[in-house]
Amino acid sequence: MKIKLFLILIVLFALAQATLMGYLKVFGVMPDILLAVVFVAATSFSQKQALFLSVCAGMIKDILSVYPVGIHTFIFPLWCFIIILLSRRISLEQRLFSGLSVGVITFCNGIITHLIFFFDGNGISLLVLLRIAVIESLYTAMILPAVLIAAGPVLRIHKPLDEELKVEEA
Repeated sequence: MKIKLFLILIVLFALAQATLMGYLKVFGVMPDILLAVVFVAATSFSQKQALFLSVCAGMIKDILSVYPVGIHTFIFPLWCFIIILLSRRISLEQRLFSGLSVGVITFCNGIITHLIFFFDGNGISLLVLLRIAVIESLYTAMILPAVLIAAGPVLRIHKPLDEELKVEEA
């Protein structure tokens, strides 16, 4: 039940990123909400569930974006795995470390995805690439608390509603 609700939340965030975030651009750059959702999934679910959710988020982002097909489906599970490994070394429960981690991962993700455009023949200058990557990483790190607040009710579900009703009746 928790995974199904989180999948619905991923779809809602993807639709928000594709539609509403266009109005909230800063210097023409939007935050990567789905990458923040991958961070939340990696820190809130088991490894297998988090990897599944990150693949789903990557597929949805590939469907809704102009990037080469499959890049986010491939790269989001890698970021998820890196976040899981990182969370074993340091506590990502503190907002400072969470924001810093999301910022660094978003920066690296921006560099990698734009380098793929460069090797595909659609490159941009290095200074523009760095500007986009820095602004996107800061913006995504700043929006992480909003993603955590929105995902909070879904993450607090511990057992299906049917089981709760059976316990109350007994």
